[in-house]
Amino acid sequence: MPSEYINPIIAAGAALAGVLLSLIGNWILSCMQRGHERKMLLRSKYEELAFFVVDSIGDYQKLLAAESNLELLRDSQPISAQKASALAQLYFPELKKDTAAYLEAIVAFRNSCARAAAANPRAHQIEAIASSPEVENAQSVLGNSKSTLDALIQAYAKTYTFS
Repeated sequence: MPSEYINPIIAAGAALAGVLLSLIGNWILSCMQRGHERKMLLRSKYEELAFFVVDSIGDYQKLLAAESNLELLRDSQPISAQKASALAQLYFPELKKDTAAYLEAIVAFRNSCARAAAANPRAHQIEAIASSPEVENAQSVLGNSKSTLDALIQAYAKTYTFS
């Protein structure tokens, strides 16, 4: 091959190598950016889940403050616990089972409160609820479920939060 062709071939090869390196660098940066964005999304959703679990205490308090059976069943839907369970279903598979159990415990507690109030309609709502063994049992299950979920949220916090 004559030497007059070598210089243009070297120049073209260097240009192609530069373009290739640039493309590889951009691809690596893009992958890193997507990873960072995913971590930020998971952190945000994890914080939301934790806030919904904390906020679900209000659902429990609504149950205890209900003045009538109708109010107990109508106004005391466990919205925050439902949102926490939905977030776990979508983003945090290791928390699915426990958020679902927590939601079930709140619903079971609500239903036991309604049955206790219906069984003794003359008593004041809070007195009827407080004196029921079924309600006490459901409240115990709810407390245990909440404690378990809180412990798991603490345990996984290092996985989903970062400095």
